[in-house]
Amino acid sequence: MDNYSSRLQIIDDSVLDEQSTLVNFIFDNVSNMIFTVDQDKKFVKVNQPAKQFLQKCNATNLDELYDELYITDFKGERVLVDKDPVYSVFQAGSSNNTEMCIHWKNGKKEYYYMDAMLFQDSEGRNFAIGILKDVTDYINLKELNNKYQKKADELINIINTISEGVAIVDSERNYMLLNPACDDIFRYKTHLTQKTDFKVGMTFDYAKVMDTDGTPMKPKELPVFKVLEGETLKNRIYRIQIDGVMKYISFSGVPIFDSEGKVEYGVMTFSDVSEIQRHQQRVNQQKHFIQSILDGLGTPVATISYPQYRYELVNDQYCKFIGDLLGKEIQKEELIGKSFEEAVPNHYAKAFMLDADRMLIKDKDKVRQVLEYKDFNNEERCYQIVQSPITDEDGKVIYITAVGIEVTEQVKAKKETEALAKMKEEYFTVISHELRSPIAVVHSAIQMLISDAYGSEFNGSTQKMLSRIEKNTDRLLVLVNNFLDITKAEAGFMNINYSPVQVGGFTEVLLESLQPSALKKSIKLELVNECKTEIVKLDCEKYERVLVNLVSNAIKFTGNNGLIQLILAEDNRNLIIKVKDNGIGIPAEKINKIFDRFYVVDDYLSRGNIGTGIGLSLVKKLVEILKGQINVVSQVGVGSEFILQLPKDPDLN
Repeated sequence: MDNYSSRLQIIDDSVLDEQSTLVNFIFDNVSNMIFTVDQDKKFVKVNQPAKQFLQKCNATNLDELYDELYITDFKGERVLVDKDPVYSVFQAGSSNNTEMCIHWKNGKKEYYYMDAMLFQDSEGRNFAIGILKDVTDYINLKELNNKYQKKADELINIINTISEGVAIVDSERNYMLLNPACDDIFRYKTHLTQKTDFKVGMTFDYAKVMDTDGTPMKPKELPVFKVLEGETLKNRIYRIQIDGVMKYISFSGVPIFDSEGKVEYGVMTFSDVSEIQRHQQRVNQQKHFIQSILDGLGTPVATISYPQYRYELVNDQYCKFIGDLLGKEIQKEELIGKSFEEAVPNHYAKAFMLDADRMLIKDKDKVRQVLEYKDFNNEERCYQIVQSPITDEDGKVIYITAVGIEVTEQVKAKKETEALAKMKEEYFTVISHELRSPIAVVHSAIQMLISDAYGSEFNGSTQKMLSRIEKNTDRLLVLVNNFLDITKAEAGFMNINYSPVQVGGFTEVLLESLQPSALKKSIKLELVNECKTEIVKLDCEKYERVLVNLVSNAIKFTGNNGLIQLILAEDNRNLIIKVKDNGIGIPAEKINKIFDRFYVVDDYLSRGNIGTGIGLSLVKKLVEILKGQINVVSQVGVGSEFILQLPKDPDLN
């Protein structure tokens, strides 16, 4: 070899060494993983990223690698070791951008594109070279873009199918999006042929736009301009007349700002609320109609929400009523929407709410209370407040209606009546004293004169006259007592004083006190006690008056050697008392009249025993006061039977 050739070889070898060093540097510092595999699937040479990857998998060949990892393509189809792109080079040749997804045991996924090629060294040995390019971020971003695109498509589909108009407008006032509902509302496709015409204010070319009161609007007054100026609007109502049809439009809009704070887009919604507005107009008309009727009433009326107790509806009279309570004029606007406690003096408010709660707890239809106060002129006024609940379809109370009925005159009349009644009661007390006292004095004097102490001082005819005076004094005292008692009972001044009574024993004592009268005619008085209840609630004084009257009458109208039975019995609720005699009896046509005041049986059968007609009338009145009833069964020549029923427990009757 000549010197030139030798020198050239030396140069070539040094260059090759430098190039080899450079190649190895590049080989180890590229981000892609590079594998060299022999036909036995062993890794012969790998760069630094590939080495770290294999160390992580603890693999020195393809078999170990595939044992450690679960590898699929991007569609999820599993790739086995014999189908590995690098190993397949030995049979199928080179391949590019083969999709490979590595599933780590922790659930993480990594995506790669693999290029595989065949390499033959200087000794004729075949090797497969694989280059793995990590595209995980790209695939994830692509999936994210697909996800967002899907969401965007879904959103567009939703926007295009909803009945509410949706539009997006840019800062140049061009519509970037108009869903089909917008055309249903504004009919712009019918009137505008060029899409370039789809700008803010386009409806002014073919429609009349106005405010809710009918005032025409200018394009600059459209709500969309306010949104493009940065203002957020919600449910702004305006009217538009298209092809002779008037529509009410509800507009809402939100501005979208760029990074510099300038409005870039406006997102708006339009709703055709014509039916709602017309319905609201009808409701307002009905409300006005109802309000006019209520204001025409001469009585206060208010509707209050429950349980918030807020005024929903009041009439003029109610405002006057509240104004009288507060001592100033009140307008409806000062009450509507306010709570009851804010508008009404606290003690009245608490009383109202307490009554309302009591009404609802007891499930009543109405509750009443009388409210007394002084008006502007310091005059006493009285109202009866009637509360009634209003329920929803589920039966839940949502409102309470309060109606005030002025009862000033009635309350005054009641007070006057009570005062008069009290005066009458005092009058009866005085009259009773004035009538009874002289008779009692005369009666006491006669009793003393016919006693053993003075009896011997009078001859027989005088004693006979004194005896007649005593008898008539007794009759007069009974008559006065009966007259005063029945008058007092009918006037409503007779009090009832119930107390537990041993009814059998008490009745027996009463019957014993009447034995002297019966003995004068040799009449037998007999008590038949069939009552098992021992203790009964009775007003002893009135019970005694009833029995004494009935038994005394029986003695009066029963002949000598007759029989009078007083029978005590009972049922589940009542004490039953029967006074039965075998006296002269009562004619059938007279039975219904014997309890009438001052009525007497004017008949030959009773001659010599004619009374005043007050006793039985008083008996019936006393029985009614005791919440009982009285009946009579009688037959002329056979006798009479008076049947009383008195409740054993008057509180339950």
